Amino acid sequence: MDEAEQGLHDLLLERLLADESADDDVSALVLAAWEGDDELAEAATGMSAGGPDPASGRSRSAHPDVYLAAVHVEGFRGIGEAATLPLRPGPGLTLVTGRNGSGKSSFAEAAEFVLTGSSGRWSGRTTVWREGWRNLHCQSSTSIAVDLTTAGTSGTTRIQRRWEPEDTLDGGLWTRQPSKAKREAFDGSAWDEDMQTYRPFLSYSELGALIDGKPSELYDALHSLLGLGALTATQDRLKTARKGLADHAKAVAAQRKSLRTELDGSDDPRIVRAVALLKPAAPDLAAIAELISGAEEPDDTSAALRAIVALQLPELAAMRECTATIRARADELGALAGDELRRADRVAVLLRQALHEHAESGATTCPVCEEGTLDDTWRASATTRAEELERTASVMQGRGGPQPRGSRRPGPDPGRPARPRRRSPT
Repeated sequence: MDEAEQGLHDLLLERLLADESADDDVSALVLAAWEGDDELAEAATGMSAGGPDPASGRSRSAHPDVYLAAVHVEGFRGIGEAATLPLRPGPGLTLVTGRNGSGKSSFAEAAEFVLTGSSGRWSGRTTVWREGWRNLHCQSSTSIAVDLTTAGTSGTTRIQRRWEPEDTLDGGLWTRQPSKAKREAFDGSAWDEDMQTYRPFLSYSELGALIDGKPSELYDALHSLLGLGALTATQDRLKTARKGLADHAKAVAAQRKSLRTELDGSDDPRIVRAVALLKPAAPDLAAIAELISGAEEPDDTSAALRAIVALQLPELAAMRECTATIRARADELGALAGDELRRADRVAVLLRQALHEHAESGATTCPVCEEGTLDDTWRASATTRAEELERTASVMQGRGGPQPRGSRRPGPDPGRPARPRRRSPT
């Protein structure tokens, strides 16, 4: 922050402290708006990190203060032989006076051109103004330069533009040479914005044009020349922020009105109270939050309803993926169940046939393995096993019957005791 801006900042802080209607919150918002959009947004949301320090009234300095120490001109505009205009570097306003033709405007144009590469006085004029930039009484090279001092440092920095006789106005060698350093190329683009606000010189004709112009033009020009742009920027930021908050407030008010209309007419005591709480211009938000949370009625029904409302449904893609997985697993289970059903049905049929064939036989050797014995113990075990397999098949088929499809019970019931066979007389 330069000297002029710091003075404005101090004046702004002084006015805020003297204004009884500006409390600490208002002052903090105004000072944050001075700093920038981000600082204002942080202050508006209760965040103070990186914002201004109201106690000190000082803002962060982006650039050091730079002052003009001298202007050197040779063969440019109304100055022929090399001439120097020494200045006292430092804050404040310096008036350069002299008779007509003494070179005041030439020094001003030289300082502006060497810093910016253009001249506000020439803009909008005929080409004669640009073509007559070289002094006719100087046959050697043309040169303009300024010596600059930087606050807090020693030495000077020279910005120079030098033309050879064959160079045009847009040509020449444009350089910058800091104190005790090598000369380097310079184009002035980094200082364009500062040169618009803090022009190093204002000629008599330019000042007269401002005074004779329209009141709005005079106001804008003086506003810029006096460095009041920071105040305008602060005001614009506050207006923009206020408009955003006002629009948000209107939207909330419309929603509140719509909600009251929707709830009006209900006989539910909680809804009746909610409508009453929503009527004031500044509703009791804490009471409304307590009513919504159901803290007054911790019954099981309301708790269950709140739990349902609080449920977070999965994403559609996740639901589709789970559904596909379940269907695939169901198909696999169906295939396994079909195999198990067919196996149980076949084994049950085989056991029933074996029981039928050997129902009236005594103990006999198994005709398949020729090792086991088909006796009463085997019959009881085979009968139990057959019934279990038939029940399993029935459950898997969903029929609920005692037999799976395809099973047979030919002949007598093998569960009954076998009757002795009568032998025919020999």
